[in-house]
Amino acid sequence: MWDLATIVLFSSLAKSTRVPVAAEVKQAVDAALAERFASGMPIRFDVLDYSRFPVPNGHIRLQSASALKGEGEWLWRGVIASSESAATGSFWVKVRVVGTQQVWVAASEILPGKPLDRDLLKIEARPVSLSARRTLVADEALEGRTIRRRLAPGMVIYRDDLAPAILVRRGAIVRVNADRGGAHIEIEAVADADAAAGERVALRNPLNGRRFFARVLASGHARAEGDGSSGIGHVRSPQ
Repeated sequence: MWDLATIVLFSSLAKSTRVPVAAEVKQAVDAALAERFASGMPIRFDVLDYSRFPVPNGHIRLQSASALKGEGEWLWRGVIASSESAATGSFWVKVRVVGTQQVWVAASEILPGKPLDRDLLKIEARPVSLSARRTLVADEALEGRTIRRRLAPGMVIYRDDLAPAILVRRGAIVRVNADRGGAHIEIEAVADADAAAGERVALRNPLNGRRFFARVLASGHARAEGDGSSGIGHVRSPQ
């Protein structure tokens, strides 16, 4: 015979857990697709199966998807975080994604570092992919960007294939600001190399010929800090 304490414990556990229903599973997949496809492109899908183990009361949050053998079939895993405590439960759902999306692919061989142009790119309809490697949809501008790896003709271009956009070009004039001697100064310098946002770039001061370093802030703009600003020149403190 169970004592009263055991009955109360099992009653409490039963109230704090449940089996997910189809409507909330579909809602969770809808939310995950909306987050993954930020462009708002409508994606059709069918829920084929899902976990029916008891889980804490809370909301389903799908986190990672992996391809299955069936065409368009994906297994998406996630958790259900309790709305009443710190408890979590694992959850999975098997879906079939229906349809295609217009994506960028390589029209001919593309080598790393080569700027992309219309002759190297084409748009094709490919099956919708839920993988962590995000494809680049056709309405995203790629011309002038460069890639990190060699692409053979017909290969899909993924977001992580793109190298950071170059904001400062070698030989270009860059407006540099710095704080020296208690004063804020700005000069124009010549870049000695290409650089992306956040990278340090070597610059040359045309007034004194000195070389110094600055961090790229935006297209044609950089900021020199610390020892890197010595090439800007001496600035007297305000009287």
